[in-house]
Amino acid sequence: VRAGSIPALGTQMKSTIYSKRCIRLFLLLIYMFCMSSCVYFNTFYNARTSFKSAKKIISSMDYREANIPAQAKSLLDEAIMNSRSVIDNHPKSKFIEEAYYIISVSMFLKEDYKGASNNLRKLIDLFPYGALNLESYLWLAFCELRLSNIDGSKDILNKRIPIGVLNKKENYLFSMIKAEIFLHNQDFINVYESYKDAIKYSTTDTDKMKVYSQLIKISDKNKD
Repeated sequence: VRAGSIPALGTQMKSTIYSKRCIRLFLLLIYMFCMSSCVYFNTFYNARTSFKSAKKIISSMDYREANIPAQAKSLLDEAIMNSRSVIDNHPKSKFIEEAYYIISVSMFLKEDYKGASNNLRKLIDLFPYGALNLESYLWLAFCELRLSNIDGSKDILNKRIPIGVLNKKENYLFSMIKAEIFLHNQDFINVYESYKDAIKYSTTDTDKMKVYSQLIKISDKNKD
């Protein structure tokens, strides 16, 4: 054995062990990152799923039901909780705008109009050019209407909603708001016309069911 060969072998073994440890640490970090990403995405996916399921249940309610079903309330609570988790734990997420939207509309559906209004205003401030900006203003106008601030609701519609550029979903919501404003004024001809527009712009069968249910409720109450 040549002199110096044993120390060289020892150095090589140490280098190999160090490399293996680095690889294991690197793989562990990748695994932890992937797990964290999966948990984060699943949290938002669950929020979105609960929200959609709750809306479907509410839209399918019989017109004689005064309160939303307990199952829908539970689903809305889950949607709010999971959306809040995304906002608190992943503030740079691309889903933040939609998370605020889910919280706001869920609160509206639970009839917490003040809470919905506060979250919508925050959403509008944070994302003034966001994809949900127009719809957020429409929901805000709806909140003001449900809070008996009719003039405030009309003001938002007149100043913030450019007629002629709304998509089907936005037009549906706009028609539903107009119907309630006309109902407040006991203008039943325009109530019916606005609901007919809502049916035209509805994108799902459950949306149509919700409008027909409102039409039945109003016409039955007025013996029309």
